[in-house]
Amino acid sequence: ARNTQQASSGTGEVLRTIHGVAERAVETGHAASDVRNAAGSLSDQAQRLRNLVEGYVAEIKAA
Repeated sequence: ARNTQQASSGTGEVLRTIHGVAERAVETGHAASDVRNAAGSLSDQAQRLRNLVEGYVAEIKAA
């Protein structure tokens, strides 16, 4: 009876741990998606800035 109770308790702990790991994995996936979106936005902004600077430099050279 004692061994059965210990096994049951251990199984419950394993299930709680697995559930916690699964929750953290979902949170990590959401964070990774947020980082990817931010990186894409930053890349777009950098390209727009590059275009503005190149246009400005071209105007200065032409003057």
